[in-house]
Amino acid sequence: MGSNDSQWNFKDARLLLYFAVVTCLLSGIIIGISILSLMKWRIALPVEDIVFGLSSEW
Repeated sequence: MGSNDSQWNFKDARLLLYFAVVTCLLSGIIIGISILSLMKWRIALPVEDIVFGLSSEW
């Protein structure tokens, strides 16, 4: 029974590790995309135009 318990603990640890890695990758990709889109907006339009456009829409 001892060997089976250690095997399951190892499997659970690997699953947790995979889950953590996937979560980190997904959050990193989302943050990278948002930063890239923000940089594109800032490069395409000056900040004042963005603020003025947003305030005029409101």
